[in-house]
Amino acid sequence: MITSYLLKYLPKNLSHILSCYDSFENSEELRLRSGKKAIFFAEGREFVTEYITKKIEIEQAVAALAEHSLYSVREDIAKGFFTVRGGVRIGVGGKAVTAGGRIVQIRDFTSLNIRFPREYRGSGTGVLPYILRSGAPANTIILSPPQFGKTTLLRDVVRILSSGENCMPRKCAVVDERGEISGGGSFDVGDRTDVLLDCPKAEGMAIALRALSPEVIATDEIGGDGDLAAIREIANCGIKLLATAHARDMTELSSRLFFRELMETGVIERVIVLSGALGRGTVQAVLDGKWKNMLQKPFLARSAEGENR
Repeated sequence: MITSYLLKYLPKNLSHILSCYDSFENSEELRLRSGKKAIFFAEGREFVTEYITKKIEIEQAVAALAEHSLYSVREDIAKGFFTVRGGVRIGVGGKAVTAGGRIVQIRDFTSLNIRFPREYRGSGTGVLPYILRSGAPANTIILSPPQFGKTTLLRDVVRILSSGENCMPRKCAVVDERGEISGGGSFDVGDRTDVLLDCPKAEGMAIALRALSPEVIATDEIGGDGDLAAIREIANCGIKLLATAHARDMTELSSRLFFRELMETGVIERVIVLSGALGRGTVQAVLDGKWKNMLQKPFLARSAEGENR
């Protein structure tokens, strides 16, 4: 398990304490803060340990997780996090160093947030009927605030489309900039899926379009510089897009020029809105191209049962 593999990077005493919790194998997040108790979240619960983390231990853990080469991940750390094997995201807190009005470095680490990706096979089954139009997938955005299961759902939808579960199989390309979709090969993304790992999204989408002849391109957290032009090109070529976006709701999403243009030009055909109403990964709404909700009621994607229709 990914959680067990990462214990070797943590203080020995903390690793021993965590390994004594049966629930730690199912943890989704581990948080270490200087001078505070270590906390992890699993199975919908918060577990507060008695271990008080020292600042030096956080700095040592960050260095170890970066394979003792902080320089190699410095650009990612300046954005607040970096990703390690298995698609595990390492968020850091500390002192920001700025130059020219932008953050160029974070150092003197005082907190650490380890987010463990989880694979829930079948979690995409419930949304599949809503994103298929005449048997073909629609251009779909999955939106929610952080940690509501966007990437987990995206991964399983790709797996389903690629493997042809209850649909015609499709050739898929995953542009996995941070390794969080495929887990660097740890997760099943389907039988007909090509993965571009550690590849910038805009460049990766262009490469996939030119070289991999996909029917579907999937990527995580769109909205950056260059993404819009790449998505336009994908749409113009008739390739379908599956992507995630950070937003609380449609109001916030449509307030951003990037997404407003995609919506107004008809590129986005479906929006899946996730919430925590029934638990992490609740499908709160599925909006069609006219922004009407297609659901009768929300359902929990993780259950793979979908809506009772």
